[in-house]
Amino acid sequence: MHRVPSEQVTVFGAGRTDSGVHAIGQVAHFEISKNLAIDNIRDGINQCLRPLPIAILNAEKVVDDFHARFSAK
Repeated sequence: MHRVPSEQVTVFGAGRTDSGVHAIGQVAHFEISKNLAIDNIRDGINQCLRPLPIAILNAEKVVDDFHARFSAK
């Protein structure tokens, strides 16, 4: 994924103590204005995370009112 230079992105994540969220299935969300393929977003983030021992396993588009802290199950 190419970086989106003209866009400030804020990432919201669910904490391990948030109700219904499991430590091995962390959830985060962000909004971007560009229409990018979900697989490209996931792969681009993983490219930036290397060589850290963390990876995005799944990415999907969600409804507008989804919030990682309050909607994750």
